[in-house]
Amino acid sequence: MEKKDVLYVMLAFCVVLAIGAVVKPMLTGEPIVFWPGAAGEQELEPAPTPPYPPYVPYSSAPTPTPTWSGRAQTLPLVDRTGYQQEFTMPKAELKTPPGDQRPDAEMVTYAVISDRWSGTTKILHIPFPYWQLDYSNIEPLNEELPRINIQVMDADNPNRFIRSISLIHTDFRAYKEKPELREKQWTETFYEGHRSYYFVINARCIKSYTLEIKVPKKYV
Repeated sequence: MEKKDVLYVMLAFCVVLAIGAVVKPMLTGEPIVFWPGAAGEQELEPAPTPPYPPYVPYSSAPTPTPTWSGRAQTLPLVDRTGYQQEFTMPKAELKTPPGDQRPDAEMVTYAVISDRWSGTTKILHIPFPYWQLDYSNIEPLNEELPRINIQVMDADNPNRFIRSISLIHTDFRAYKEKPELREKQWTETFYEGHRSYYFVINARCIKSYTLEIKVPKKYV
């Protein structure tokens, strides 16, 4: 058999395969399959996305706050970045004030800050219309270089300081032998109560300090 005859035979064989794979399915209505195993395959549809569960707002019952026992509590110092940490102070029950709304001469200690180093306190809420800061109990380490600065800060707005109090060596020398006058003059009254505060204290050459936050007795 010549080479030309072989080519004719192969061409005829290819024609037969084409007729069996394409023409016959077209006449019978069957799907045309070019690759083995492709018959019967179905296009996969994406699975439906489950609906999101309905939003249910979180709610919790408030924790009841114990009433204030009337005993002063210690307000500790924390890290400077920790002024957001609120100091848990038992809630005071306010009594109906008398008709005379002038500041009460008799005050009671509500909280105490006692230390010797610089620092920032936790947040303290004062539920009274006015209060006092008594800083008369400060003992310097020497008479040459003592210095203390007390900043009263608004806890709701940390960029706002309410008052700044500073004492230097001349103040300690002038009041060294006058404890009664010192106790009277080293007291600040604040007429913006019902707020939350924290205190920033910078002390240098101070042996110890005790700051008392006082509230009017007639409201307790």
